[in-house]
Amino acid sequence: MYNNLLKIGKRIKETRLAAGMSQSDLAEKLHLSVHSRQNIGNWEKGESPPPFGHLLKMCEIFDCEMGYLLCEFDCKTREATNIHEVTGLSENAINVLAGIKKSQFSDIIITLSKLIEHHDFTELLQTIHLHIWDFNKNNFNREKKDINDIAKVLNCSSDKVKKYMESTSMSLIQSNILKIVGEIDKKEETSLSLKQKKLPF
Repeated sequence: MYNNLLKIGKRIKETRLAAGMSQSDLAEKLHLSVHSRQNIGNWEKGESPPPFGHLLKMCEIFDCEMGYLLCEFDCKTREATNIHEVTGLSENAINVLAGIKKSQFSDIIITLSKLIEHHDFTELLQTIHLHIWDFNKNNFNREKKDINDIAKVLNCSSDKVKKYMESTSMSLIQSNILKIVGEIDKKEETSLSLKQKKLPF
């Protein structure tokens, strides 16, 4: 069970810090006496294993499964870990989607599914990815020399060329989204009209 105390200790510390707790805060929640509060430091340094009962309580405090604290998987639940392994989505993204599914707006997931299933969805994601990379990271597809050459031909500053490229990229993203949504709408209308034709009244 405790085959890697250093790794487990690091996981406990990272999880505690992510929850915004000091060692004293955690000790208080675990109902540890003043004299035994140094035990948390020993667990986090990998010097001793936390007792099973305290591990169970930490799972409750940190809202995670035991396997997460024991470093058997890297998301807080086995289910989220499995989804992450298959999709590559972050744990936060998985939690957001799960939250929507449980909310009063759960129908949004149907729309999201249709967007993802659309044949142009991958291309849209690639366009968004390039836009973020190029314009937020200042890592343009074109070399600086190319941008300067375009600026000379157009008789304007290289900053104006960059702004134009950015707005063009944003327009491409918007038009792709509208195209996909428009095609989904058309499919919905076609499906509805076919159903109405089949009705005997």
